[in-house]
Amino acid sequence: MTKHFLEEKVIKCFDTKEMCKGYRNYMKTEHWKYVRARTIDRFKSCQLCSGDEGELHVHHLHYGTLGRECIDSDLQLLYKACHKKVHEQKDKW
Repeated sequence: MTKHFLEEKVIKCFDTKEMCKGYRNYMKTEHWKYVRARTIDRFKSCQLCSGDEGELHVHHLHYGTLGRECIDSDLQLLYKACHKKVHEQKDKW
């Protein structure tokens, strides 16, 4: 999905029924806050480097399930630096 598509996409949150337009607005929903907290609680540390220090980010492996993510197959817990590396690698593909 392109960045433009994510900015225009209307996203409906499965559990909270919130609706929003665009990925940035989605990141502000109660649904996302809950999913993010559950993901951090589930994995506890970076899944890429297994380290235990740093700012944690929840990374979408794809955007096909926005609003109804499954923690084990749609999301990855990464440190900020590792998250940046993942996106840099994707940009090279």
